Amino acid sequence: MHKSSVASIREQIALEAQAARFALSGYNATAQHSIIDSKYKQIGMHLEELKRELGEQQALALVVDILNQEE
Repeated sequence: MHKSSVASIREQIALEAQAARFALSGYNATAQHSIIDSKYKQIGMHLEELKRELGEQQALALVVDILNQEE
């Protein structure tokens, strides 16, 4: 995988996490749960893609770093 592909996935993970956090400030609890669940499932799919390319430990470290930056 090229660096640009990893950078693209990293950006997608950050966007998914941000969208999930924005859902927390909404009014409809059911919709919030659905949105958050969807976004974290997407992050999981990105994680699996990164695992194939970078290995499990490096992929997990990258995703944790991204999620921690978003807080």
